[in-house]
Amino acid sequence: MLLQFHPWASAVEAPFWQVLTQRKMDVFKLDDSLKSIQGYYSTGQQVRIPGKDTTVAMPARLCLGTGAFPDDIEANNSQSNRTPAFTFPAPGIVKNTNTIEDFKSIDKTALFKTTVDQIWDDITSGRAIADPSLLNKFLLLTFADLKKFKFFYWFAFPALQADPAWTTDAMQEITSIWSPAKISNLSIQVDQYRQTNTPSQSGFFLIKETQDTVAVARLQDWNDFFVGCDESFADPSSLDNNPGWPLRNLLALAQYQWKITKIRVLCFREIPGKQDINASKIFTAQVPSHVPITACPKAVGWEKNAQGKLGPRLADLAPLMDPTRLADTAVDLNLKLMRWRLLPDLQLEKIQETRCLLLGAGTLGCYVARSLLGWGVRNITFVDNAKVSFSNPVRQPLFEFEDCLEGGKDKATTAAASLRKVYPGVIVINAALGFDTFLVMRHGIGQDHEHHASVGSTPLGCYFCNDVVAPTDSLSDRTLDQQCTVTRPGLSAIASAMAVEMMVSLLHHPDGVRAPADRADADGDQEDRTQDRLGSALGLLPHQIRGFLSRFKNLLISGQAYDRCTACSDAILEAYEQHGFEFLARVFQDAKHLEDVTGLTKMKEESEDLDMEWAEESDEDM
Repeated sequence: MLLQFHPWASAVEAPFWQVLTQRKMDVFKLDDSLKSIQGYYSTGQQVRIPGKDTTVAMPARLCLGTGAFPDDIEANNSQSNRTPAFTFPAPGIVKNTNTIEDFKSIDKTALFKTTVDQIWDDITSGRAIADPSLLNKFLLLTFADLKKFKFFYWFAFPALQADPAWTTDAMQEITSIWSPAKISNLSIQVDQYRQTNTPSQSGFFLIKETQDTVAVARLQDWNDFFVGCDESFADPSSLDNNPGWPLRNLLALAQYQWKITKIRVLCFREIPGKQDINASKIFTAQVPSHVPITACPKAVGWEKNAQGKLGPRLADLAPLMDPTRLADTAVDLNLKLMRWRLLPDLQLEKIQETRCLLLGAGTLGCYVARSLLGWGVRNITFVDNAKVSFSNPVRQPLFEFEDCLEGGKDKATTAAASLRKVYPGVIVINAALGFDTFLVMRHGIGQDHEHHASVGSTPLGCYFCNDVVAPTDSLSDRTLDQQCTVTRPGLSAIASAMAVEMMVSLLHHPDGVRAPADRADADGDQEDRTQDRLGSALGLLPHQIRGFLSRFKNLLISGQAYDRCTACSDAILEAYEQHGFEFLARVFQDAKHLEDVTGLTKMKEESEDLDMEWAEESDEDM
């Protein structure tokens, strides 16, 4: 009778789609060329139905899991590390299209023929003898809708057609032909064969039997082993009368390389981990006569869908995914898309690992936090001892009306609850608002730092470096309009966005916080010179941005560190390092203490003395 085969049934594990998504976003991007993947399969099994004396034949599954793609980073990424125990490798190629239109319109016939030609070339060249797993090569066509988490896919398992077709007698159970001792010996020999050979050899082997023993060898040992030998393969089929799909290409190889017209085949089927191979089958396959094969035979192999028709399948993972995980993936999607064309050097991982400390959860703090989330920052700490008032929600997007009730909730904890994650950070970027003006600046690293961005560069100052007085109480003697943030409503969002974008540009500068200040030149060629000196990948990195909304104009300004600054001078830093909280307590009780420590008090006294001397000299001249 005509030899018929049990076709493959694809079984794609959910983690594979996660790996494909990660590869598409971070590695492949717009590259839709063919990529190598690896599947695996196990031998066929029949499962007994509980409570009934019947069994059900399981599908011949070819599986794809997390190890489908080769890991270029790990050196030990071999086939054995990418396939589970008691399984056999099946190499494949995947074509991941960029659009659903490409998925529908691609020339599937040509794509299938390319895979068939590769299999035939492996057979004729002898590569499939040295690496029999190549006989299992498959094709996977996919389209990943990363916004909706839907994956369209279509498998093809190419199998060469014999002409004339192979015929067979009835398949026999191994237990009806071989003795238990011989079967046990075969199980032991196959285990040893798998341990001493690579995974690519494990699914196909030769068998030579004597009365009570069995010898197992590789396909490439045919010329030394062929006398009275059988071919054997790890059979994924669980049907009683049909071998699995891998046998089709194995017979094509035997017919082309060894010119055989009749051969006995052992379908090796085991129960993993139990050394039970009693389900194995033996039969004889033959063709009427040997017909020389001069060209690649015809092939079949496209998988049918769930409706039993030739067509693609759909995996919709959205209902199965954790909503939190869905949100994280969706937020990162647009950021990663920037690296496809616009900013290939964008360092999203560095941004996401950044920890930010926001001093104040008011108008600026809320908008800055929202902008940080937009860039993928997840670790944000708020410091604010105020409570939410009724005037806050319309200007501060992290608060709602309910937060104002019963005296108002704490601003810091309420803002943190809106962002869900809070951790401390290190980079300091300042923003300040006037009625229609704003200032955004990054702080320098101090005058005595050992390393600056360039030789002879001037240390950059902080927000307080332009002051010659210490900070004082600015609320007690102010009227209400001076105490509150009275600004044009759009100003806070603009300044906050500028502050966040400055931070991201700083993270992308090779000198980091030590980066020198860029200035905008009148001739407009600053951007080119910045790139020539390897500045930030996102463009200019100024020290200060002063904005004037009334004129819709921004100025880029650089300010150097002041040696008598009440915030970042050496004297202040040394006093804090030596005395800690005791120093802070004195400052809180007497604001002039900062002026005494930095030398501002002495400078003012000297300045007053000079003024008096000048005044006295003027009186004498008169």
